[in-house]
Amino acid sequence: MSNLGYKHSGARALSHSRIELLNTCGRKFELEGKLNIRKYENNMTFAFGHMFGTGAQAIIEGLTLEEALWRVFAEWEIDIEDLGTAAEQKAKKSFWYGIEALEYFYDMVHNGETNRQASVIEIDFTQYDIAKITIDNGEIIPANELEVVLECGEDFYYECHIDLVLQHKVTKRFAVLDMKTSSANTMHPANFNTSPQVTGYMMCVDAALNKNAEHQEAIDSTVDFDALYCVYLTKSQTFQTFKFTKTPLHRTQWIEYMVSNMDRITRLEELSDAGLHYPIDSKGCFAYFRPCYFNGNCHLPNEVLGAQPEMGQAFDLDETPPHLTVTLDSLIERQEHLLETAEVTDIIITDAGTSSGLALLQEMTI
Repeated sequence: MSNLGYKHSGARALSHSRIELLNTCGRKFELEGKLNIRKYENNMTFAFGHMFGTGAQAIIEGLTLEEALWRVFAEWEIDIEDLGTAAEQKAKKSFWYGIEALEYFYDMVHNGETNRQASVIEIDFTQYDIAKITIDNGEIIPANELEVVLECGEDFYYECHIDLVLQHKVTKRFAVLDMKTSSANTMHPANFNTSPQVTGYMMCVDAALNKNAEHQEAIDSTVDFDALYCVYLTKSQTFQTFKFTKTPLHRTQWIEYMVSNMDRITRLEELSDAGLHYPIDSKGCFAYFRPCYFNGNCHLPNEVLGAQPEMGQAFDLDETPPHLTVTLDSLIERQEHLLETAEVTDIIITDAGTSSGLALLQEMTI
């Protein structure tokens, strides 16, 4: 799991995390997303999450535990003896706690269960293989660390950085796996079951599969697909896993979610052109055990914030091509096809968006 490399910048360059930021604090989104002003912070919380994701992905790929640990050690960027803030120490986030977490995960993946489960384990990793996908250059690759760019029109882009796409060994159903860490005592299905992240990722992969005739049997199995979440609870050092089936209804809801956020950004750009800042929201003032680095200064003019040398630049663009490029129109067309051929699945999709509704969404993207 490499650090995220974005292909586009600006207010219309979107991703799941950027849209979350938009809906957390418009002003922070303006400064980071539109103007690319940010102080780089590689704190223990981010480093621990990256370590777990990298190691867990390596284990699912088939690496030995020792090989997975060497991989995370090579990518660790903080002092190995750094224990983080007091809150992070209480949450058991450090390099050494990360090693323990990966040892527990290795046991769960290879044995199908672990004594470190906070609830019933809903995902049997032994029943899945990493999916194989034909990417834009014609090469067939394992679907891990996939970079997908969704072209949405009007210079809007939605970038996906997908941990893993899995395929069930027996049913051949596809699933997107998202791995997370949390310092919460427990997680509820409601934390994830309506999240748009995995739905959008799988829709983009599904659109890419439709480009390739050799995947036709697999395409039928993506009419509905599974969103898998594996969460490591750091304080109790236990796992929770969740599995949700995503139907054509969720597809339409995601398209609506995407179009509505594009519409909001367009309106915010009009305010910005009139000399106003994007709106400030207190939800973004304190997160991840620390205050926002703009806290107390976000009211200042953009020129003043951008001139502060300690802010620097958020990131350099990754100029390598993505593995897959798809369009929002192709996602809408796929949804229309599902409505026309509802007999391919026994899931009721009557309410999955009428043709007139989809036409309206498509018109809003033009």
